[in-house]
Amino acid sequence: MEAAHLNLRRFKCDRCSYVATRKYMLRDHLFASHDVGEGRKCKECNYVTASTGNLSVHVTKCHRAGIENSKVGKGLLSGEIYFQTVQG
Repeated sequence: MEAAHLNLRRFKCDRCSYVATRKYMLRDHLFASHDVGEGRKCKECNYVTASTGNLSVHVTKCHRAGIENSKVGKGLLSGEIYFQTVQG
């Protein structure tokens, strides 16, 4: 069933033909594909992404060794959001 039949809004990119069914998906697309908007930068390395979820996966996979004792691990365990906001 198409999004139109499910009564979902469509969010269209004004720079290309991309269409999303969720606003956050368009925001992530704009940052990743067109360097528009804000991104999330890892405090441990130079990794940047539009999605906080992607950053969380990155931290878990790339900085997992000894994570409980690292500044990333301490931030995650304390509930601190562990990223810097960057402009695209």
